[in-house]
Amino acid sequence: MAPPSGTGTPLVDRLGAAAAACGKQSGFTVPGGWQNAAIGDKGCTVWVPPSWVVQGAYSYQVSAFADGTGVEGFVGIAGATRELATCAPGEVTSGILSGFASNGYATPEILWHYEGTEAFGGSDWSTGHAVFATDRGSTPLVGYLWVLALPTVIACDVVSLGFWEPQGRIETDTCTLTQILGSVRCPSGGGCDEASCAESCRAEGHTSGTCDPTCQCN
Repeated sequence: MAPPSGTGTPLVDRLGAAAAACGKQSGFTVPGGWQNAAIGDKGCTVWVPPSWVVQGAYSYQVSAFADGTGVEGFVGIAGATRELATCAPGEVTSGILSGFASNGYATPEILWHYEGTEAFGGSDWSTGHAVFATDRGSTPLVGYLWVLALPTVIACDVVSLGFWEPQGRIETDTCTLTQILGSVRCPSGGGCDEASCAESCRAEGHTSGTCDPTCQCN
């Protein structure tokens, strides 16, 4: 769960290189003083810096903003919805990006997008990753979205995490944003089965035998 590099698109690769330079981040590397907020009704939580403003805690979608300008922030989604035409990552991504356009940002442009399948919480979910560009006033922004979608009998289960920041602050601010993503925990209802994941990690030869929130081996 990180922006890619080596795509041939300069802005995407710049963001991916900055994220890669942050190293391994998780709930164990959260700086002291950060504040905890709940996302949705499935037990998911996230840590954000103490000065950030959190909106929508405990709701289906939670946002956090670095300050009142809205040029840097985080978005998290966890829960079930019946509002999607199709239960697919692209549909979720489009919905999130349309929210930017209706809240004072320029219409986002997707610079890079990937869809596939990921094992998550004991099930195979459809997944999407996207890097996008937008503007807030005169400030050009870049953002990253990771989306999981799983159709159920009555609804569509969705988990999504993302962030955006000024393009001019990629090298200085990206590690704060990836730390926010790395701090997310979903212990139930779509979260990572840590015991199963740890067993798989040990079987694959990872010395720590532990997992991050997205079921990736530490």
